[in-house]
Amino acid sequence: MEKHAYLIMAHNNLYVLEKLLKLLDYEKNDIFLHVDKKCKEFKAREFKNKLKKSNLYIVKRRTIEWASPSQMMCEIELLEQATTQYKYSYYHLLSGSDMPLKSQKNIHSFFEKNKNKEFLNYCDKFDNTRTSCINLFNNIGRKHSKINSVKYKLRTEFIKLQLRLNYNHMRKYKMEIKKGANWFSITDNLARYIVDNKNRIRKMFRYSICPDEHFLQTFLWDSKYRKNLYKPKIMCTPNLRYIDWNRGQPYVFKKEDYNLLINCNELFARKFDINTDKEIIDMIYDYVKTEEKNV
Repeated sequence: MEKHAYLIMAHNNLYVLEKLLKLLDYEKNDIFLHVDKKCKEFKAREFKNKLKKSNLYIVKRRTIEWASPSQMMCEIELLEQATTQYKYSYYHLLSGSDMPLKSQKNIHSFFEKNKNKEFLNYCDKFDNTRTSCINLFNNIGRKHSKINSVKYKLRTEFIKLQLRLNYNHMRKYKMEIKKGANWFSITDNLARYIVDNKNRIRKMFRYSICPDEHFLQTFLWDSKYRKNLYKPKIMCTPNLRYIDWNRGQPYVFKKEDYNLLINCNELFARKFDINTDKEIIDMIYDYVKTEEKNV
């Protein structure tokens, strides 16, 4: 049986996570979940008991810092555990603040019609110093403190020095560095290619900022799978995620966005937060559940 693997990275917002898992609960899905170690409220048994059709695998919990290599390595660990478990048709990376906008039957149907395509997007412009330079203290995340302010300043000055010396950490790898959103839907072949190259990826991006937005795009671009990139025939993002960067970083959806969400062409959306608007979470949940009954 052809199955899909959902890889989920969560760090809070357990109400959204619960709704997300229930909407992914489908006989042709397995779910691989990582919850940040900093989230003390998470109880694995409680979440496993909520699923009836999908297998839920809890990946070893680690502390993940924003923009650090820990985020990239968590994604690779999710891919590694999933590829070890089964040969899935597709591997979908979602955050714990995401929601599907379609039923699983419709989502599976879409990927069957677009079989062997790779769904991720690319940005034309980005800050090259995030990968080309050695970024000191790239594991401090968004923590604000006096000591971290000093670290930020030291990092900035060291980057300036590297630029003056024309130093490029990536030059020796002879790969064109690319960037895009870290959320993806990829085939088994590409997933295994990434896992096979995990040591090289770790070495290449160990000094980077936001390497989770670079490693997959870079390795796909340098591989034979580049020709399989999905090119939308309709108005939607290539990775099929609806994320609004115009109204926020990213914008958190509210109930007034309901019609926008259910009428867009993407299959998934982020970001949702119970502290901003619980009603939109329930509205999308009910919409997808109703679609499941009508398919």
